[in-house]
Amino acid sequence: MMSVILSCYYLLFLIFINDMVEDLSSDPSLYADDTALIKALHSSRDVVLVNKDLQIISDWAAQWRVNFNASKTVYMIVTKKWVVLNQFRCILMVN
Repeated sequence: MMSVILSCYYLLFLIFINDMVEDLSSDPSLYADDTALIKALHSSRDVVLVNKDLQIISDWAAQWRVNFNASKTVYMIVTKKWVVLNQFRCILMVN
């Protein structure tokens, strides 16, 4: 019986958060209660798009009164270059 309740809870949670990633320029990846945005950054325009995606998610969270744990938020740069470009900066602002 408990597994049925947990399965229903998980399904309802997925339905609840499914619209959070609509209309994003990044490729979202949802797993349980974790969300990842994946985007290749080639220029400062791409950084603007990622920040816009983060704002869309922040607005969604405010609308549905969902709190994100900003201390668990990380970003990762994967590159073949030896020098990491500091110009690519994405900001998550939690209201």
